[in-house]
Amino acid sequence: MPFTKINAANLGGTTLPALNGSALTNISAGKLLQIVEEERSSSAYSTSSSYSDIFSLAITPSSTSSKIYAIVSIAYNLYQNGSTKHSSGDFKLLFSVGGSDTTLARNTVQDTSNYSSDSTDQANSTHTFACLFSPNTTSAVTVKVQQKANHGRIGALGTNGGENASMMQLMEIGA
Repeated sequence: MPFTKINAANLGGTTLPALNGSALTNISAGKLLQIVEEERSSSAYSTSSSYSDIFSLAITPSSTSSKIYAIVSIAYNLYQNGSTKHSSGDFKLLFSVGGSDTTLARNTVQDTSNYSSDSTDQANSTHTFACLFSPNTTSAVTVKVQQKANHGRIGALGTNGGENASMMQLMEIGA
C-alpha cells in the first residue's frame, strides 16, 4: 500500500502534530483544569408538582473561555403513593451565575408498569445528564439539579438509600 502525503493546510493549520520523544507537539487540545464533585448523603423525596433543588454544586472558572462539563447521575425512586398508578416526575439541570438560572436540560422519568392493584409499588432506576456548556465568566457558576413529581412520588436517592447514590461531577475544560 503506498503512502500518502498529508498537507497540513488541508487540516486547518500549517504544522502537523509531531512525536518528540514520548510527547506529541503542535497539538491544541482542551485541558482539564479542575474537578469538583458531590455525592448525596441523604435521599430527597417529593410529591410536589413544583421544582425543588436536590443538588447544588459550585465551580469557579479560571478563564471566560473555559467550558464546564457536568455529569450527573441520579439514582431515583418512583412510588405510586397509594393512589396513583404510573408514577412519573421530571429532573432539570440548570446553571446559575449571579442568581440568574439557565436551563441546560430537562427529562421526564416514569414507571409505566402496574405491579399490583393496590398502587403502592415502587421502581428504582438511574437517570444521567452529561452536558458541556460555556458560562463565559470567571465568577462562581452554580450547577443545580431539580426534581418535581408529576404523578405519585419521586425521590433522588442518597447513600442512605442503598448502594447507588446520586452524584454530580463538574469539570473545567480550558482551551
